[in-house]
Amino acid sequence: MESINVREAVKALLQQVTAENQPIPPYRVIRARIGNHGSMETIGEAVREWKAGQLQVEGSLPSGFESKAGEAILKTIWTDHANAYRGNPSGGRRPYRA
Repeated sequence: MESINVREAVKALLQQVTAENQPIPPYRVIRARIGNHGSMETIGEAVREWKAGQLQVEGSLPSGFESKAGEAILKTIWTDHANAYRGNPSGGRRPYRA
């Protein structure tokens, strides 16, 4: 059996589906499309890593916030959203409680 890098295969698949303007498929569909390799946990981690990477690639801060206060507020909001995509909603400040 050919060994594959599951994380890289998942990320390549996600690049392909987003390039085709398709929604991100469920983990089971992703697993099937990469040849039934990897666990659901590994696939989920790869999806979260890919999403976090997309924030860095596509995520420039919007213009129009010239003051330092506006930039600080925007940066805080942006960081919180990035942490949520990375699966760390509190950003390490305190434990998350639902």
